[in-house]
Amino acid sequence: MAKPFGIEADRGTLSPRCPEMSEAPEKQAQGRGWWPSVETEVEARGAAHQGAGAAVFVASVTALFSVLAMFDIRILPGFSPLSLVDAGLFAIMAWRIYRMSRAWALVGLLGYVSERAYSIYVHGATATAGWIVGVIILLGFVNGVRGTFAYHRLSASKDRIPVVS
Repeated sequence: MAKPFGIEADRGTLSPRCPEMSEAPEKQAQGRGWWPSVETEVEARGAAHQGAGAAVFVASVTALFSVLAMFDIRILPGFSPLSLVDAGLFAIMAWRIYRMSRAWALVGLLGYVSERAYSIYVHGATATAGWIVGVIILLGFVNGVRGTFAYHRLSASKDRIPVVS
């Protein structure tokens, strides 16, 4: 019986139909999810999507605290209604990284690093409270850069392979 949408009926989990992706859960279980392989186009795309996920997370949290700042609810220092511009920029970054843009992946990484550095400079020790989350987000952006560059390198090399007919 055919399994719809890649769902394995016996385990009730999603099972990708692509043979390269079947190794992904095993690699993540072995701890390679923090620094994913970018040896194939599928793996490179997955690594790039980590960067898009990091940008979505930053955009969402920034938008949330910016909207709260509009109502004078200031949970964390440094957020203002003007932070909605940052949230919008990170949302655009997420969209473009998801679409495999190398330039936007670099802009996302540099933008995140510069914002963290500026926050530490202005707010001092209060900005260092989220070091663990900050490092995880930084890894996401770094993987986004690795993934987008590897994807374009691999897709360009695939186009140069001669076809024998």
